[in-house]
Amino acid sequence: MINLLLGFIWRISKYVKNYMKEDVFYILRMLKEKYDIFFIDKFWLMYRRFFMTRRIKNIILFMLVFSLMIMITNYVNASYHIVGFEVTTHGYYGEDQDFCEMFDEKITDDYMEVYVSSDNDSLSKLDFRAMGANTRFPKSPVDCSDGHVYRLGKGEYTDKMINYVYENRYKYAGIKAQAVDDALVTLKGIYISN
Repeated sequence: MINLLLGFIWRISKYVKNYMKEDVFYILRMLKEKYDIFFIDKFWLMYRRFFMTRRIKNIILFMLVFSLMIMITNYVNASYHIVGFEVTTHGYYGEDQDFCEMFDEKITDDYMEVYVSSDNDSLSKLDFRAMGANTRFPKSPVDCSDGHVYRLGKGEYTDKMINYVYENRYKYAGIKAQAVDDALVTLKGIYISN
């Protein structure tokens, strides 16, 4: 009879709302006091552990999901930096190359993107290459383009600039502009290092 009663309480307790759990524990305690049954203690402990472990699992799951959302948000925000540049070359006087002033952190092996602004005065074009360095303001950056050159002018862009900055273990990426002709050329724009 007691086994049937315990089974009935167990089945009902599966559907009991949170505020009624304490009532189930009260009934179990009353049964223990009235009949002095030793296995009710074990049943009560198993029942208590079940709800406590489920609560702990929910808390741990919530913390994991929350931290994953924070990490993804930080990764997305950190992986797309837009950096402005202004490069000037004058091939006639031997000033046939220029680097962007500030390099940006490179954390993936994705393509770089270069957008030349459409409000430039010059109609000439420059050859752009990817460069790598270990500081944000390098004195002598290293060519990481592996021979890939992109000729861009006023209002033009490339969103697939091949580079090997990350693979060559440089922390920062930038661009180098090289003169195509002898004219004085100044181009402004932005690049994204991903």
